[in-house]
Amino acid sequence: MTVRSPRPHVDLGARARRRTLLVTLVPLLACLAVPGVLLLLWWPRLPDRMASHFSITGVPDQVGQAAAQVTGFYGALAAVAVVGTLVLVSSRRGPRPAALVAGLVAVEVVLSSVFALVLHAHLDLTDPYAARLPVPSAAVAVALGLLAGWLAARLCPEGPAAPTSPPAPRLRQELPPGTRAVWVSRTGQPRWMTVVLVVGAVVPLALMLRDRAWSLAWVPALVLVIGAAFTGYRVTVDEAGLRWRGRLGLPRGHVPLEDVAAAEVVQVDPVDYGGWGYRLSPVLGPALVTRGGSALRVTRHDGRRFTITVDDAATGAALLEALSRRP
Repeated sequence: MTVRSPRPHVDLGARARRRTLLVTLVPLLACLAVPGVLLLLWWPRLPDRMASHFSITGVPDQVGQAAAQVTGFYGALAAVAVVGTLVLVSSRRGPRPAALVAGLVAVEVVLSSVFALVLHAHLDLTDPYAARLPVPSAAVAVALGLLAGWLAARLCPEGPAAPTSPPAPRLRQELPPGTRAVWVSRTGQPRWMTVVLVVGAVVPLALMLRDRAWSLAWVPALVLVIGAAFTGYRVTVDEAGLRWRGRLGLPRGHVPLEDVAAAEVVQVDPVDYGGWGYRLSPVLGPALVTRGGSALRVTRHDGRRFTITVDDAATGAALLEALSRRP
């Protein structure tokens, strides 16, 4: 009698995720390699100063040191690739996040193509203001990005469907009449996101200040301030309802207790909302997303919903429901 050995178990989900990562990394690495090769070949032919900004007609209106412009542009390419890959790897979603892959590849291809066009526009020039970035060429770069994103999404494997997480159990709390209760918690984004935010804003700001590009320096400064405001929140549940406040005092918001119809704990993936920060979803409603994981979702009597990622969301939801049920 012949005994057949059992077939080894194949994790189709893991295989699909590996292929998705491969489909993403190949174009991202190509978008980093091609400008790098062009820089090695063309660097002796580039002027000491290069255009840092073009008008809508393709004429330079700001210039700076070539080394600073190249470093900033290549740094942006690398940052998009690294951050996008981290988001893809850390996503708890199923093995086919086609929209995320398409967007990431499209943005990287557009940036890489524009970078190559800018380098080509400065070849053999002594005056950076003589460079030109034709609008049709920029349009072709955008079209290439859209095409690359579409192809990447098509190449993503189907894979098995992601398992549906069971609803989180609700904690029931009963508050005797006259009892006062307050729940306070905090939520914040991962540290690596804070590092990316600071580096991505401070480095361009420092380069612009060094080149005295005063008219553009406010952009990274504003990005830094807005980003810091959305890095974390203080969340409170009490007799007034649900309140939240950013680390800089803004943004802030309030769901009055009399408007609360239900409160529950849900599992949130930033990909479902299109990223982090204050998000608007036509299906899930507005949300404040600082990380993936447990979140407190409030449903109003008119059907509107609001979701905020927060630690110990189950306790907050239980207290909010208990307060809303109390006569």
